[in-house]
Amino acid sequence: MKIASIQKVSFIDYPDQIAAVLFCPYCNLRCPYCHNPELVFFTGKLVNEESIFSYLKSRVGTLEGVVITGGEPTLQKDLRDFIIKIKDMGFSVKLDTNGHNPKVLNTVIDIVDMIAIDIKTSCQKYKTIGGNCVILKESLNLLKDFKGDLILRTTLYPPMTTKDDLEEMKSFIPDDLKYSDWMYNEYRDIKTLEKYIKEHSEVSGEGALYTRF
Repeated sequence: MKIASIQKVSFIDYPDQIAAVLFCPYCNLRCPYCHNPELVFFTGKLVNEESIFSYLKSRVGTLEGVVITGGEPTLQKDLRDFIIKIKDMGFSVKLDTNGHNPKVLNTVIDIVDMIAIDIKTSCQKYKTIGGNCVILKESLNLLKDFKGDLILRTTLYPPMTTKDDLEEMKSFIPDDLKYSDWMYNEYRDIKTLEKYIKEHSEVSGEGALYTRF
């Protein structure tokens, strides 16, 4: 399992739980507002998996959960086995995903405790970031069978979340999908993927950003 970095303690990333946060490298989307651009184009040294489990073992009874985020965790083919190891240590697991790898998502929905899935924009605008709302809707349909706590998330990036975009996004959600919250996060114009690409010529080629708004 590829892990780019670890935040050893978080009080905000897993609702109502003290958790460690594991950041996976790489992503299959190119959201201009992404605040983890160094993960999208990751070139650093991966965290040794053994050291992760050693740390978690030392925090049994102190930490309650583990968040697996990114980047995009479902790009990791051994995600299920990795989660099982964490669960076997007694931790609950929250998975953050953009919903664009339903095949892998389907392998873990029976073992994770919480899933946060991003609903980013309307169908046409999804194409501009390398996304596909047909694939997203496939993931949302799979999640109708999820027995844990499901959260929907949207970052209010103005060019991608106009009033019309938001109305269309609501239509993505199956009527019988059960979720506890739809969180709207404020867009922060601080460190973004778009700025990162402008500053790093080595990643400015085709596919860096599909379309700039």
